[in-house]
Amino acid sequence: MQKTHFAGNFTKMASKRPNSSQRGYFDLIKRGKSAAAGQSNEEDENASFVDGSIVRVKMRNFVTYADCEFKPGPHLNVLLGPNGMFRHPAVRDFIKHGASQAMIEIELHNSNERNHIITREMYRNENRSNWKINGKGSTMKEVQELTKKLNVQVANLCQFLPQDKVQEFAKMSQQQLLEATEKAVGSPKMFDSHQKLIELRKQEKELEVSLRNDKEHLEKLEQQNERLEHEVKRHQERERHLQKVQILEKKRPWAMEKGSEVLKRAKSKSEQIEKKGDKIEELRTELKDLKEEEKKRQKRMNDLERVIDGLRNELDNLPDPYHLQPRIDEINVEARQKNREVVTMQGQARSIRDEADSLKAQVQDIRSRISELEDMKNRRLEHLRNRYKDTYNAVLWLRANQHKFHAPIHEPILLQASCAPIA
Repeated sequence: MQKTHFAGNFTKMASKRPNSSQRGYFDLIKRGKSAAAGQSNEEDENASFVDGSIVRVKMRNFVTYADCEFKPGPHLNVLLGPNGMFRHPAVRDFIKHGASQAMIEIELHNSNERNHIITREMYRNENRSNWKINGKGSTMKEVQELTKKLNVQVANLCQFLPQDKVQEFAKMSQQQLLEATEKAVGSPKMFDSHQKLIELRKQEKELEVSLRNDKEHLEKLEQQNERLEHEVKRHQERERHLQKVQILEKKRPWAMEKGSEVLKRAKSKSEQIEKKGDKIEELRTELKDLKEEEKKRQKRMNDLERVIDGLRNELDNLPDPYHLQPRIDEINVEARQKNREVVTMQGQARSIRDEADSLKAQVQDIRSRISELEDMKNRRLEHLRNRYKDTYNAVLWLRANQHKFHAPIHEPILLQASCAPIA
């Protein structure tokens, strides 16, 4: 490695020894643009120049050099100058004492065609500089554009480190040092790719945050949707009930009319039942009388049987039946008469029993019908209790307090109405 002490506007490096935090990045510079990391010394010596490498430096009346030219190899990486020499220099300060003008010429490698030669001519009296590129007059801006094209980065502290920038270099973060190193030793696409990678990572984080926010928003929307579905179901249920109420309201006049008809028929049936009840009472009274009469008749028959038995006993005890024949004949006549009366009374008893059986059958039929009506009323009352609890309680209260009213209070039509089956 060749190390040359040189000072100029193109390359100014501080002569202070780098500290431990900077030494690694100086090592990257020392490996050169064309030297790959980890190569042997032999491979390093055979490495070729890369575009922008300093091939030749020529100076005339520049600072202390009257006429100097040197050609560094491909591994030149550090140019040093005295501390503080060019902190705020004027153009005339670069011209050798006693000379009116100075010149510095740098040749940069160009692999595509001939090398680029950048010349700076400085004039003491005018205190100005002229720039040339390949012998043609140019401007500092054009020179800067050319060096930028060749990836010569004057602002990159890993390539150019003026003394007044050493402290700034020491404060650079690892990320800043990495970016500066990429610009210094890598291809132009490397830094762009790295920046694109950083931007993509930033976008990825933003997308992750956005995705997380979207998921949270989606969860909130799903919860809100569940609540809304519940509300919708309740609303639909309410609408169905309202429609049912409207239908029932429309049916109310018809139901009232039918109920009135049913009530009339129920009243008629009730009157018939009351009449039947009166008839039943009459039949019960008549049956009771017949039972009493039957008891009396049975008593008379028993009395007659005892009389007959007594007469037979007397007949058996008579000593001479011939003397008693007239009395026997009389008694036989009386007995036949009594037998006829018994037969007649037995026929009457059979008629009475038949009539009593008929009346019992009628009573049983009426009781069955009354039981059916009571069962129907109980079923309707149970239905009322299941469907309309308040109305059911009101009916129970009315039954318990009917005596408190001046006139009968009818229960709901549902409990009073009774329709006969259609034949």
